[in-house]
Amino acid sequence: MESEPTYGFVILHYLAGKMTEKCVQNLLDRFGRENIHITVVDNASPNGSGEELSLKFEENPQVMVLRNRENLGFAKGNNIGYLFELQNFDPDYLIVMNNDVLIEQDDFLQKVDAIYQKTPFAVLGPDVYSTSRMYHQNPYMQGVITPEELEGKIRYVQERLNDPRKTYLKDTLRETVRGNRAIRSVGHAIKYHNKTENWTIAREGVTLHGACLIFSRDFMDANPDYCFCPDTFLYMEEDILAWQCQKKQLRTYYCPEIHVKHLEDVSTNMLSGSGLQKYVRKYREVLKSCGVLKKLMDRDARDSDAQDRDAQDSDAQNRDAQDRDEQDSDAQDIDMQEKNGQT
Repeated sequence: MESEPTYGFVILHYLAGKMTEKCVQNLLDRFGRENIHITVVDNASPNGSGEELSLKFEENPQVMVLRNRENLGFAKGNNIGYLFELQNFDPDYLIVMNNDVLIEQDDFLQKVDAIYQKTPFAVLGPDVYSTSRMYHQNPYMQGVITPEELEGKIRYVQERLNDPRKTYLKDTLRETVRGNRAIRSVGHAIKYHNKTENWTIAREGVTLHGACLIFSRDFMDANPDYCFCPDTFLYMEEDILAWQCQKKQLRTYYCPEIHVKHLEDVSTNMLSGSGLQKYVRKYREVLKSCGVLKKLMDRDARDSDAQDRDAQDSDAQNRDAQDRDEQDSDAQDIDMQEKNGQT
């Protein structure tokens, strides 16, 4: 009889102690009898909430709270938990999720395994429903971002940073208008029409939302050190992950049979600073992360060009060798004919 699959969870924590506690407790209440282990990574929260979580769960063998000495950002913070789970528990599936995500599906874990048995994935994304923005966030993008689309995004971000006060007021006014629930839902249906139409359909090769990602052994075996590119601090993790999976031919898969609620931006909203300061901080980080992805794309393009040149050189060498063989064969035929003529 095959053993039951094991599941690891990684939850990145910063500031919002009550939300993280609720997230962890929800997992324990729902899946505590399953083969699970939860790693919470405190990203050096300055309000003491990391220590409070350590004390809260110190007697529970299914929960480990790791406390970073500094805020490492989203990617590196999650990578700490990812590596800890792999090295200490070696789960069959590793679920990396935001602290503001709640799973309310009792058979969620069983469905994850059933989906893998039917469609072996490297990274799986559930239906992620944003309770504040009232739309389905997965798939995050149909397909994978292209170099041309990335250039467009860089221009968009640079425009906001060139005159942040003006663009902040404009964007804030737009969101204020959408504050009315009816208007807001229509606005999001227009802005995110691809998501609204397509969230009911299972899809391969998509970019998945980073609020909840499920990694199988296919991914973990190919990426034993980290799940997210460690060169970013915040933003673009999903785009970079999708790009790297595509290059490594690792399957990304969205399946609406599993679903989660995303309360969204709980930790981000607790950051200090005015709205304008947070706005500028966000787009500066987005621009840096775009630069990281651009470097990866440029490197991959150079590698691809080098491989093409190597392949062309190899083809040319094969053709030369074939020509020499044919010449040698022709010479042998002539020699044979001459010998036959002499006899």
